[in-house]
Amino acid sequence: MAIKDQVNIPVIVTLSFISGFMILILMVGVQAWYLWEVKREIEVKWANSKPEQMTALMDAQKAHVHGDSAYQWVDKEKGLVAVPVEAGMKMLIDAGGKMPKAAPAPATKPTAMLTY
Repeated sequence: MAIKDQVNIPVIVTLSFISGFMILILMVGVQAWYLWEVKREIEVKWANSKPEQMTALMDAQKAHVHGDSAYQWVDKEKGLVAVPVEAGMKMLIDAGGKMPKAAPAPATKPTAMLTY
């Protein structure tokens, strides 16, 4: 038997292309897996976190609108008082659905006139 001294170039090139393609597919797959894990971790963190500032702000607004501290003077001289929403609706129902009569605001004169 004779020993062949030549290198089989077509087989080497074919195996190189196949190996390179498989490495490329592997890199794309690992990158996609990494991005999926990052996205999943962010979703879990958002689902488990409680926005403290937003919660505190909403609680303060609810207390201001619905609490007893919502009764406050808007203008003592005119007799205007701010009341909670529920109390205002109850007052409106008790009054038969009619708004209380209020005096119209006094007309103000302009302080400066523009001339052209």
